[in-house]
Amino acid sequence: MYMATPLNLFAYLFAIVGIIAIIAVIYYTYLYYSRKHKQDSVNRWPPRNFMKYIGARCPTGWKYQGRVEGQDSPTGLPMDKCYNMYDVKVADPEDPACYHGDAESSRTQYFTELANWPLRKSERQHMLRDRCKFVKKCGPKKGMFATWFGISELC
Repeated sequence: MYMATPLNLFAYLFAIVGIIAIIAVIYYTYLYYSRKHKQDSVNRWPPRNFMKYIGARCPTGWKYQGRVEGQDSPTGLPMDKCYNMYDVKVADPEDPACYHGDAESSRTQYFTELANWPLRKSERQHMLRDRCKFVKKCGPKKGMFATWFGISELC
């Protein structure tokens, strides 16, 4: 018959405590890295492709309504159609730089379509012309809040 000695009991106890400690360290490491990864994914706004797909299309607070071309486009060229969905105040609602057509009733504006982002320095002045015109004429003035994050700095 096998009789456990105090040394054997101590060895078993030490082994059990060691296994529990290893599991606790693995669990803590898992929690630490999963929390860190979650924070990293939360902090990634705007995403790297924000300006290409969202930010450069329409002013901040406006809704992108799609690409228009041909007879639907004011110039016949491909353009981005934007709608002032949240009624962001603009400096002069009657100015054609702020709204296209019948001004406040439509609350829409068209901007030259940007095929690629980021723009090369040689393209900026030409490609951002209508966006910069919007920012300067319709953008932030006293009591006005219209702006265009990511574009205003380039004008």
